[in-house]
Parts: sequence; C-alpha cells; structure tokens
Amino acid sequence: MHSDDTFSSHHGGDDDLRWARNGLGFELGVSTWRDRVGAIVHSSGSRANAAALMGASLHDIKNWLNKARSTTTPRDPQAIADAAGISVDYVVSGVPKIPRDFEVELDRLNKLKSEFVPAGTTTARRNALRQLVDQLRAEIEARRLAATGPQHTTATRLLPRAAGLADQPDGLVLLPVMTTRLGQAALGEEPSPLALSEEWLVRQRLDATELGVLELQGALYVVDTAPRARSLADRCLYAVLETGERLAVCQWLRRPDGVGELVLVGRTTGLDPRRNPADIVGRVVYELAPR
Repeated sequence: MHSDDTFSSHHGGDDDLRWARNGLGFELGVSTWRDRVGAIVHSSGSRANAAALMGASLHDIKNWLNKARSTTTPRDPQAIADAAGISVDYVVSGVPKIPRDFEVELDRLNKLKSEFVPAGTTTARRNALRQLVDQLRAEIEARRLAATGPQHTTATRLLPRAAGLADQPDGLVLLPVMTTRLGQAALGEEPSPLALSEEWLVRQRLDATELGVLELQGALYVVDTAPRARSLADRCLYAVLETGERLAVCQWLRRPDGVGELVLVGRTTGLDPRRNPADIVGRVVYELAPR
C-alpha cells in the first residue's frame, strides 16, 4: 500500500495537474485590469511604487484593486501605457504584445503562485503545481520570443533538469551576444534576443555573468565560458574560435579507437583534434533552433 506522497496512478497525476491548474487560475493573456494592476503592485513591492511606475495616484490604484470595481479600466489607457512601458492593447484587453507586457504576465503568474498555498497538500500535488508553473513560465517566454524577437522554438535542453529551487525566480536574465575581439572571444555589450529564468540558471548551477549567446544559421546557442566548461566531454557541443576571426559550434565525438575529434555542427568538415585548447571558448548549455 503506497501513500499519496510516494505513488499516484496516471489518472491520479492528471487529477493533480488539473487541481493545480484550477487552483492557480492562470491563463496567459486572460485577465482583468485589476489582475494586471495587482501583478504590478506585487512585483514593484508596494502600491506607492506601482502608482509611481504607472503614472497614477494611490487613489487610482485603490480603485483598480477594489473587488467591487474589478471591471474598472483607466480613463486614459495611452497615458498608463506610456508611463508603465506596456502596450495600450495590454492595458485594454490583457493580451500581451511587447516585452514589458510579457514581464507583467510573468509577475501575474508569480503572484498567483505565491497566493496559492493550500494546506495539507500531498507531495504529488506540490510536484504537479511546480510542474505547471514551470510549463507556464516556459509558455510565457516562448510567446514573448515569438511576438517580439526571432522565431525560435526549443530544440534540445542539453543540461539535464536538476532538483533545485521551487520558489519564485527573481526575474528573467538577459544574456549578451558573443563577439570576437583581436582574435579572442568575448561577451559583448549588446543584449541578445534571449532571456532565461534566473531560477533555471540557479538550478543548472550556471553563472549568468559567464554566459553569452551565439547566433549561427538562425539558431541560438547559450555558451558557458567558465574555465570548467572548456573541458571536453563526449557528444557535448562547444563554441570554438575559428582562425581567430569567427565563432563556430562543434561537437566533441569519441571515435571507436578512443581518439576524440571536434566536428563542426552543420558541416561535414572535421577539425584537427590537436588544435589549441585556448580555441575552446566554452560549452553550449542551451540551444534554440529556428522554426
């Protein structure tokens, strides 16, 4: 006989996920103005901060958060949109259009998660809630990329998912584009079109200050440039400096005779396995392939 904490059938798992979805009550792009204001208050830390951010008064914030007036909307949506950096469409309809809209949607999800803490839940239900929140965060990020940046979809998560934080992430981390300068690879100052959850980075034990994004043939590669990430492991992908001028992505493959070889991804040409180890910029830890 198994307890609820250690066992659930397939149907039980579906029931747990349904319980989490119903209890959380989040659907991307479906909310009231009160919901969206509440998310901004939650992320900014106070009603006063939210009022300053939105170019509104505390009286406005109070009215918008009033349950009895949950259908109340701003008299001047354009002014609120301009002050808060969100789109007019998002103010009026709740459908996210621009990056800041998707940030508020993420804040709304985090707020609902922090408020949904039912007592006496089983481990299976807690796991279902965690799984659902991860899925919704990934959906928000995918929709943000589709709406505001290059059309990409997740191809391979090259690091295994590890146990780690289950609380709210501090936010999304924008990663820089990788560049080459004077024959050396570097992390540039220009932000890439890719942002990853800080929670995910912590789970994977990655330091955001050592990560860069490389775009090749329409694909985006997140590269860990830490010294430890330059050690070669079979079948892993690496960013490699070619002739001191450009960056390429290669896979390290171990041949049957035991000798390793770097093979350029997307090409048939092999590289000299005796090449300078300094040419290995770092290991690819995340990949987004073009649609």
